[in-house]
Amino acid sequence: MSPRLRIYIIATLVAALALLGTGVPATLRVDWGHFVAWTVICLVSETMWTQNLSGAGTWSLAAAACLSTTVLWGAEAGMWIGALSTLVADLFVSRKPWVRAAFNAGQITITSWCAGMLFALLGGRAALP
Repeated sequence: MSPRLRIYIIATLVAALALLGTGVPATLRVDWGHFVAWTVICLVSETMWTQNLSGAGTWSLAAAACLSTTVLWGAEAGMWIGALSTLVADLFVSRKPWVRAAFNAGQITITSWCAGMLFALLGGRAALP
């Protein structure tokens, strides 16, 4: 692994851990059951993958499920649900190396947080028809 790649992975993980550490959902005590259910939904969606047309990669329904959690529950819950479901799926379903699984969970954390914050900035659920 090149030094630049190592720095990029570390920076991604540090940023994700900072977001997770400061972004515990305010409604965790009340909605924890819903969060667990959505984590399972996202985890199951991680198993629904198939090869793309070129055969060089795969795609799954996980991104749609993670985005749904962010819209339904907000950026904090969405990033936690996405991070946990991605980490578990990559480690135990896809059997990816821990570094790759941690990086994937980290980038999902950052992406979910950014998407949730942008959604809220644009009006959030109040702006939906």
